[in-house]
Amino acid sequence: MAELEFSQRNPLTFYQASDVATCQNCHMKRAATLLHDSGAKDGTFASHRWPAGNTAVPFFYGFDSQLQKTTEFLQSGNYLNVDLSR
Repeated sequence: MAELEFSQRNPLTFYQASDVATCQNCHMKRAATLLHDSGAKDGTFASHRWPAGNTAVPFFYGFDSQLQKTTEFLQSGNYLNVDLSR
């Protein structure tokens, strides 16, 4: 059920988004390559950071760069949708 909120799919017929998102759309954004990468497309690759996939890991292990990316992802506010119904 959690996928419904985040993927922009919804069981309510009056709320149908034109674009359906996947987990990868949010958590694997395209990032610019810094070095040559034969798998890159147009100078970008799918980032494998998965920000906010597990917020405790970067904090616990001291992965400061990952923690910063995770914090930025969560503070962006561009991914969360809340539907309240009775």
